[in-house]
Amino acid sequence: MFVLTMSIFIGLLLYTQVISINESVRTDCVAPGSICNPKLKNACCDLNTKCKLILYLHYTCDQERGLGKFCLSDRECDHIVHAKCSKKNRCVCRPKNLEINGTCVPLLEGFCWNNEECATTNAVCIDRECRCTTGFIQNFDQCISNFNNIACHNSDFCKTFSRHASCSSENLCECKHNYTLTEASCLPQLDINCENDEPCADENSACIENLCKCNLDYKSRNGECVPKGSLHDRCTNNLECNDSKFTMCGTHKRCTCRHNYFAKNGICVSGLGAYCQRTETCAVENSFCIDHKCQCMISTTSTEPEPGTDERCPEPNLLGKKCETNLDCKLIINSVCSMKKCSCDKNFSAIGQSACSPTLNGPCLNDDQCLFENFSCINKKCRCKPNFFSASESQCIHENDLYFCFDAFDCSDLWHSLCSKDKKCICQPDNIAINKSCLPSLNGYCWRHDQCMTLNSECSNNRCACKSDFIAVANNLCVHQ
Repeated sequence: MFVLTMSIFIGLLLYTQVISINESVRTDCVAPGSICNPKLKNACCDLNTKCKLILYLHYTCDQERGLGKFCLSDRECDHIVHAKCSKKNRCVCRPKNLEINGTCVPLLEGFCWNNEECATTNAVCIDRECRCTTGFIQNFDQCISNFNNIACHNSDFCKTFSRHASCSSENLCECKHNYTLTEASCLPQLDINCENDEPCADENSACIENLCKCNLDYKSRNGECVPKGSLHDRCTNNLECNDSKFTMCGTHKRCTCRHNYFAKNGICVSGLGAYCQRTETCAVENSFCIDHKCQCMISTTSTEPEPGTDERCPEPNLLGKKCETNLDCKLIINSVCSMKKCSCDKNFSAIGQSACSPTLNGPCLNDDQCLFENFSCINKKCRCKPNFFSASESQCIHENDLYFCFDAFDCSDLWHSLCSKDKKCICQPDNIAINKSCLPSLNGYCWRHDQCMTLNSECSNNRCACKSDFIAVANNLCVHQ
């Protein structure tokens, strides 16, 4: 009886100690590198460390790293805005940033967050890029004041801004006679001497034989370049309209476009079947210049507009094409009509913009239907060929090209990679393999725009998404709306 009583007493004592230890783990600070509780005010015992999120809900006490400090990945430098981990394993400022008091501040043309200060004097953050503020113009890596009317003592001072500038009798910088101030320089006007490829003041002119002259298809009128034989000019015969291509003198004695040519931006552009030199001069939407004739890309005689009209051609069979039903998308392999746009079906990714291929474990009947490299149709599913492993949903990589791992911490980037059951470092869902590392595609986790690998995507709310005016038609493709 005594032995039993003592056993119960000792058991209760040990249980109480275990409870006490567990409570201390949950409430007391922990050593560097240990799992920590982010809700605690002093979660880390070492004041030089901070309780950081490492992977999903996994927090550890990690040392804060400053510029110049040792690092293994960009993530370890992320608490410093515009910093990254260099090839020499040091936290450094990204290109077009300047180190100021242990921080990285963006320079002219550098990426910036809205309302963030720029390091370059007289530059401000506009559309997430440091640009010169109103009243200043960019001169290499500086923002300088518009030099016109700057006080001067001699012309040599003004020529530091533009070689065609001089100091006026009122001691103010100005452009010489026959030169026009354009942005940061004084440029020669029409029929004024110029050198080599020096730009001229009129945007439709160029330096030809050391004189500023109007470009082809333009003529000089009152000191500026205007289209030759401008539409709607008065005329008495066709010859007076021949300065501009495809024009004639119309019934109202005005220059007008010939039959099957249409007025656009002051010139005549080609209708279907009309002569052309480049696609830009074809008037009909979705038409192309083929064999010097404007033609629809797709031959669909039932809907193709008649020559001589300016109706639009049918849209090419590409992902993003407008649709009402799945039948409208039948010529695009494995696509469906979603939100009135031809898009890749579920478990399919885009191959270019003209087809969709099954991703890993997507349905198939033969190898030809698995279009991604190193895929094969096995048991009616697209899978990796022998000796290849799935690095992502659309990538099979040879086993020798994948890193071996015991757990996720052996893989370089815990945000975008993981350790597979086969002990290989592969990409997290919504990520793709790039040079033995993983970067996010659409819906993948991000914290910078340049991490998002899908064309026309950006980082929004820590997820890669299509830019404004673009829409996702596959998990790897954004097209213009």
